[in-house]
Amino acid sequence: MPNPRSARRPALPCPTATQPPDWAQRLDAWTLWHQRRRAVAEGSGRDWGSGRGQDFVGYRPYRAGEDARALDFALLARSGRPFVKVTRSEAHQSVTLLLDRSASMAVGPPGKWQSAVEIALAYAYLWAALNSEVRLVCADGNGAVSVRLVRNVRDWQALSQSLFGLRAEGGSGLRGALRGLPAAQDRVIAIGDLWDLEPSDLQPRLRAQTDWTLVRVLAPDEIEPPADTPVVWLDPESSAEPLPVTSDAQRQDYRERLAAWEERWRTWSALHRVTYATHVAGRPWEEALRAIAERKGGVG
Repeated sequence: MPNPRSARRPALPCPTATQPPDWAQRLDAWTLWHQRRRAVAEGSGRDWGSGRGQDFVGYRPYRAGEDARALDFALLARSGRPFVKVTRSEAHQSVTLLLDRSASMAVGPPGKWQSAVEIALAYAYLWAALNSEVRLVCADGNGAVSVRLVRNVRDWQALSQSLFGLRAEGGSGLRGALRGLPAAQDRVIAIGDLWDLEPSDLQPRLRAQTDWTLVRVLAPDEIEPPADTPVVWLDPESSAEPLPVTSDAQRQDYRERLAAWEERWRTWSALHRVTYATHVAGRPWEEALRAIAERKGGVG
C-alpha cells in the first residue's frame, strides 16, 4: 500500500533516530511499572527482582496444545481470556525483535524510525533485565540481515548506540528481517509499518510454543491525511510514479483502504492469538508497551 508524505517535504524526511530526553529515567520507570503490574496481577506483593526460585512474575496467554491444568481459572473468569502463570524460571526466555529499517520507516515527521527504535530498545532493556537472551534482527539497505545479541547492560548499551546511528533506507523491511528469525523462540516481537507484509508471510512461522506480538508504527499523515495540505502517495522504496491526492474522494478512498488493511491484520491476529497494536509515531512509546502488556495480562 502506498505511503503518504507532504508535497512540501523531501522523499526521506526522517531517516535517523536520536536518543530522547530523559531516556534512562523513562526506561527505568517502564521497567518498574512492569514489575508492579505483575505483582498487582498476582496480588502477592512479591519482589519481582528478588530471584527466589519459582517466584511468580506475571501471566502470558495460554498457547494451543498446552495442558489445561496450567490455566489460571480465576483470571479466566474475570477477563474471559485464557492465561497461565509465569514463574521466574520461565522468565529466562529467548526473545527475538524484528525491526523494519526500510525507507518507508523514514516517513514523517514525526518519524516512524524514531518510534520504532525507541520501542525496540525498550523491549530489549526489559527482557535483558529478565536475564533473557534477546536478538535484534533487521535488514540493511542492500537486504543483508544483521543480528545483534543482548545478554546484559553492556550489550544493550552497544545496541542503543548502534541503532541511534543507523538510517532507515532501502527496500528490505520486515520481510527481509524474517530471514534471520531463529527456528525456535519463546517470544517474537515485530516492529514496523507492515507495508511489505501480508498475514500469509507470517503464517508458516507461527509455532504453538512462540508468543508473537506485532507493533505497527504509522505516521500521523498515514492515519489521517491532512486536509489543508497537498498530499502525494509515494513509495520511498521504489521508483514508482507518485500519485497526488487532492480531492475529498481520493482521501476517503485512502481511509477505506487503510481501514480494510487494519481490519485484515486485526482479524488474522485474533484468530491466531497474535497480539496486534498500532502505534502513532510521535506518541510516547510507553503508551504502546503498556497497552500491549495489559492485553497479555501483565507480561509484555
